Amino acid sequence: EDVAQDEELQNFAKDVVDIGFQGYENGAGFPRVVSEREKLIEYITAIVFNISVFHSAVNFQTFTSYSFQPNVPCCMTTPPPNQDSEITMELILKSLPVLEVTFFAINLANVLGSFSPVERFFLEDHSMNKLGIIGDNMAVAPGQEACIHRLIEK
Repeated sequence: EDVAQDEELQNFAKDVVDIGFQGYENGAGFPRVVSEREKLIEYITAIVFNISVFHSAVNFQTFTSYSFQPNVPCCMTTPPPNQDSEITMELILKSLPVLEVTFFAINLANVLGSFSPVERFFLEDHSMNKLGIIGDNMAVAPGQEACIHRLIEK
């Protein structure tokens, strides 16, 4: 009941749909009104995940790092060596995860490090697209671009 009567919360949900998901059918599945505490928790969790974990994974090239398991193994099959242990190639290879676990970790890093087809990016000009992975369809709408420029000027 408190959730449904919270005017600020309801305005936030409406803004997310009307502004954040402008042009998407049915507000991309996000409701214009949040009436239950459980749904509020679900939506806030999704928002926090997308602006923190997902954003970091996409923008910090996890796949580049994690695709070579000896760099950052997702787990080890032997206890870590102590300070006086001799580190040998045999010990390193014996410590790496099995193939199936490695395959899962690489795929997970690939998924987390991939751009979504609905994401939008702002680039001042095409020279900023150094990796060449952002196509013309990834540009922001003119209204959004004008808003970004106004914020930069302030």
